[in-house]
Amino acid sequence: DKLQYEKLCARLLDFTKKYPNSPTRYLVFVGATGTGKTYLAKAIAKEIGIPRKTFTDRLKRAKKTLVHEFPEFF
Repeated sequence: DKLQYEKLCARLLDFTKKYPNSPTRYLVFVGATGTGKTYLAKAIAKEIGIPRKTFTDRLKRAKKTLVHEFPEFF
């Protein structure tokens, strides 16, 4: 649901503002095809100011790593 995504994005943005010096975190979205994982990741990246190209490059690298490290999820 789009409203839930927006609420989650707002919470994550609040978290990054509350803890600006915290170490980098990684989020792994797991779910069936078509459930909005990439949509949510793009929305979060946009909210926290990650440029689209940077996000796309990171997403590609992360997918390759995850497929190699966790083949049972793919």
